[in-house]
Amino acid sequence: MSEPPPPRRLMEEAYEAVSRGRLAVAVAPTSYGKTAASPWMWRRAPEDGVAGALIHVAPLRSLLRRAFKAFFEPYGGRLQMHGAPEEYRSPYFLSSLVATTLDSFTWNLYRVPVAEALKVARGVSMGHYYPALAAIFTSLIVFDEAHMYLWEEGSPGAGSEAVLAALEALAGIGAPVLVETATMKPRLLGSVARAARRSGRSLTVGVLGAPSRHSGCPYLEALKRALARGNTTVSIVSDGEWEGEKLVPWNTSLASSWDAVLGEIVDEASRGPVLVVANSVGEALRLYSLVGERLASGRALLVHGRLSEADRLEAEGAMEALEESGGVVVATQVAEAGLDVNSLAVYTSAAPLESLVQRAGRACRRRGILEHCRREGGRVVVVKDSSPGPYPRGEVEEALKAVGEAVAKSPKALDWRAPCNPPGRIGYGSLLARAGGSTPGRRSPAGVAGRLYRLYLEGDARPEALWDILGGACSLVRDSALVEVEVPGSTVAASLDWILRHAAEVLEPGGTDAPLLVVRTQDGHVVEAEAGSAWRAWSTIHGGASRAGVDCRRLIEALHRDAMNALEGAGIRDSALASIHFKAKEDAYIEGLGLLLPSERPGGAGR
Repeated sequence: MSEPPPPRRLMEEAYEAVSRGRLAVAVAPTSYGKTAASPWMWRRAPEDGVAGALIHVAPLRSLLRRAFKAFFEPYGGRLQMHGAPEEYRSPYFLSSLVATTLDSFTWNLYRVPVAEALKVARGVSMGHYYPALAAIFTSLIVFDEAHMYLWEEGSPGAGSEAVLAALEALAGIGAPVLVETATMKPRLLGSVARAARRSGRSLTVGVLGAPSRHSGCPYLEALKRALARGNTTVSIVSDGEWEGEKLVPWNTSLASSWDAVLGEIVDEASRGPVLVVANSVGEALRLYSLVGERLASGRALLVHGRLSEADRLEAEGAMEALEESGGVVVATQVAEAGLDVNSLAVYTSAAPLESLVQRAGRACRRRGILEHCRREGGRVVVVKDSSPGPYPRGEVEEALKAVGEAVAKSPKALDWRAPCNPPGRIGYGSLLARAGGSTPGRRSPAGVAGRLYRLYLEGDARPEALWDILGGACSLVRDSALVEVEVPGSTVAASLDWILRHAAEVLEPGGTDAPLLVVRTQDGHVVEAEAGSAWRAWSTIHGGASRAGVDCRRLIEALHRDAMNALEGAGIRDSALASIHFKAKEDAYIEGLGLLLPSERPGGAGR
């Protein structure tokens, strides 16, 4: 087995800070090599007496799957997430190198081992949580892409309070912790600083830049103001090798609408790959159809969260070919972290600043495309008249204003890859430094939950105490549980809340209105049955409304009851449950397009 390559300079310095007992944050742009540094740190940590193992935590399954193949599997690493192949799983984190999702990590830390979560939720077991805790407390914990789940305390954001409480608990026991981010706003990093301060740990924040070559760093100055209290060190770390390789000139513009740039997108695709990012599945489907009509077969690809595993892998496998032939990849927000695109240009719906920076980061990443961008410049076009999707309109408008003011100075003013300001340009960090956040001093109900989480983690409460804190929720870090929907030849992961709200449109019904389940056991039995208990619970809870995430645990328990009743009704006993899938309607899934509502299907109506 070969040795992991040495990391880039910022990551090496971040590790050195961790090895000195400090909580560390590394701020570097997309494609810098933050994730790639974990195997090197894993090798170094035992030698340096820092930790006996390494746990790398990522927010999304799609992101983790790609990172695992590239950076962890070659060194014998293990993968812990929903749907991971059995031969790679490490549910208690007992391997020395583990890549895991935020969901799995937080459940294990909060004393609900993922391998026994259903038993714990049903109250029939407390779970064997001490092995997982022992593994966590003796490992170097790397929180990757932390901007996707760390938010200012008291502000809305799925999982923010649970993760911040986890960060403080880890810091409090002296566990080595590294937080990695590309686009976290300075005032939001204040949440990390407060966690470090309450735990008594010192904090080191390193920002990628070149002290001798930038014309100012408003991002760094904003960080210093936000992190002024406590034992905190904030500094610029220079990496001339990376700058010489990755920094390119950029051309940025605003477009009035998608229709105004369709011809431009197709023309650009004749020269190389183009990424188009929409804020909703419906908008992505419309753009994919319009672009596909103007391109040769196979030169337009579609990627979104409701594609089956098989179709998504096929689309991702075809992306590299577009680097040679040119074409268009149309995607939703999954492009921001879970998609390895290497494009000449990015056309994106207006979105919050963090999202725009992440989307721009999919351009000019490597090989010939990077060389082309160094000569001709990368291209970013922000479309104003587009759906805001799941984002607060105020944040979208704030981002449009910031980009518009920069572009008004010059189309070449913005640098989407430099946190600090290169000579004559505005680094993306300057935009983040100006961006607002939640109102200081305003505490939401999530802030109360955060204090309860901290008390839970500091004490030795049993998992049933956690259920009281969670109420009806069944996830620490997301609004609803993920469930699998069976489609021809594959499955689609979807929010339980979304799938039940749209059950009449996308799920196969049984003899009553209740949707069908496909129940599988570990020894190969397969039974179809109605989700009667779950459907009655849903109908009672929602009463026709769509209040997301209400009493999710009750629904999960009802689903399990439906599955066990189905097996018993089929005369199957003493078989361990392997999976419970909803069954999609025959026409709900269209190959290559995804699991669609009738209004999203070609023609705008069901077939």
